[in-house]
Amino acid sequence: MMILDRFARFGLGCGLSMAASACLLVSCGDSKSGKDGKKPETPAVAKDAAAAPKVPAPVEAPKPAEKAASQVFAERSVFELADLLRPYTQTPEIHESVRFLNEIAENYLDALKAKKNPTEEDVVLICRVGNKVGDLQAALQAIEKAESSYRDVLERTDALPQEKVETIRLRSGAMRGLGVLLFAKDDSKASLENFRACVDADRKALELLKPAEGEQQSPAYHAVAKDLMDSYKNVADMLVNADELEDARDMYQKAVDFALSLKNLSQQDEAALRIKLMHTISALGDLEDKCAQLEKAKNYWLEAATQCQTVYQMTTRPDLKSYVSQAFDKLKARILEAEKTLKGDKPEGEEGKSSDEMKVNDAPSSAA
Repeated sequence: MMILDRFARFGLGCGLSMAASACLLVSCGDSKSGKDGKKPETPAVAKDAAAAPKVPAPVEAPKPAEKAASQVFAERSVFELADLLRPYTQTPEIHESVRFLNEIAENYLDALKAKKNPTEEDVVLICRVGNKVGDLQAALQAIEKAESSYRDVLERTDALPQEKVETIRLRSGAMRGLGVLLFAKDDSKASLENFRACVDADRKALELLKPAEGEQQSPAYHAVAKDLMDSYKNVADMLVNADELEDARDMYQKAVDFALSLKNLSQQDEAALRIKLMHTISALGDLEDKCAQLEKAKNYWLEAATQCQTVYQMTTRPDLKSYVSQAFDKLKARILEAEKTLKGDKPEGEEGKSSDEMKVNDAPSSAA
C-alpha cells in the first residue's frame, strides 16, 4: 500500500481532517479559522516555482517587540494554511506551495528554538509550530523528518505542566501524527498504541474542561471534543484493519454517542462535528458491509448522507459545500448499489423503500 493510501485512512485532528484530505484524513478533520473568526486566505500558487521568493533562515529568534507579529504568522500561516493546502498536495503547483510553506515554517521553528532561556510560553509555541511542521512534512511524504518533529514535541512537552489542557493537546497531536506515520511504515501495533494514548489524553483534557453543573460546554471543550472524535475513529479504523470487528464497532459507536451528547455548539463547530460524525457513521456502514450485513450498511450510509445534507444547508462556505457534496455523491452511489443488490435478494413485492422515496436524491450534487 502506498504511503498516501495509508495516510488517507486517518485524521490528524489538525484542521481540515474534517475535509478528509487525500493525504492525512479525520476527521474532519475540521478547518480552523483564525482567532478573529475570519476564514484564512489561500496563498496564490506560484506558476513558476523558481520565481517564488526565497526566505533565508533567520539566524536568531524574534525579538520581544516582534512577538505579536510572530504569533500572527504562527496562527495563520503555519497552523491554518497547512491544513487548507494539505488535501491538494497531489497537484504539482499546490505541492510546491506546501513545500514552500514548509520551508518557511521550518525556518520559523528554527528561530524559535534558537532563543536562549525560553519561557513556558515559548516552549508551548515551539511545540504548536512543531506539530504543524510535522503535518506539513508528512503531507510532503518526508516521513522521517515528520516523525522527528513529532518526537521532538513529545520530548519538549515533558518539561511542561502535565495537568494543563494545552500540554495534553500538544502531546495528543504529536501522538496522533506518529500513529499515522507508524501505520504508513507498517508498524500497526505501535500505531494503535499511539491512537489509544490519544483517546486517553483527549478524555483527560475533556475532564479538565468539564463544565460545572448548570454551566454550558465551552468552545475549548468542543475543540478537544473534535480531537477525541478523531482519536476514537483512528482506533476503530486500526481495529478494522486487524479484523477485530466487534471492538471496532464498539469504538465507532462510542464516537457517535459522544458526538450526539455535545451541546451549545457554534455553527462552525457543529458543521465540523457533523462532518466527523458523517465519516464515523459511514465507517460503521463499511464495517457492516464487511460483515455481509448489507441492509444495516445501507441504513448507516443513509444516515451519513443525511449529515452531508445538513452540513450543506447550514454552511455558507463554498469549500465545505463542495466537500460534503462530493462525499454525498459517493455515499449515494453506495446506497443505490446496495439497494440494487438487496432487491435481487428479496421476493417480488418485498423490496422495501426505493431510492425515489428517500431524501438521498434531494442533496445537491458536486457536479452541479
